Amino acid sequence: MGPAWLRYGAPLLLRLLGLRGWWGKEFGADGRGVNLVRRQERLLPSVPVVLREGRSRVDGRQGVQVEYPPECPWRWRLFVDELRWWDGETLLAMSHLELPLLRGWTLPFLLHRVLPQG
Repeated sequence: MGPAWLRYGAPLLLRLLGLRGWWGKEFGADGRGVNLVRRQERLLPSVPVVLREGRSRVDGRQGVQVEYPPECPWRWRLFVDELRWWDGETLLAMSHLELPLLRGWTLPFLLHRVLPQG
């Protein structure tokens, strides 16, 4: 999703940021979650996240934001993702960098709900 430079550049950017093989995010009922990476046919937890309510940078609406806690590497603490339901199975995520010259940029991506097997 998004412009071609983002679709094709995202894997390289994620690799440079330490999330090679990024597969998605997993969220718990406690307001915490984790980024998942694929390693040799397995999904492994990687960079932790926390969920909180916040006001959207896109349109000012109240919603859910994904932030990176203090124990994460500094480069991840610069990112905030906003989440909105696209449909019953898909979240629209909009990532923002918390840097003065880049705050206006929104990097969109989709997260698809996968229910546990069993």
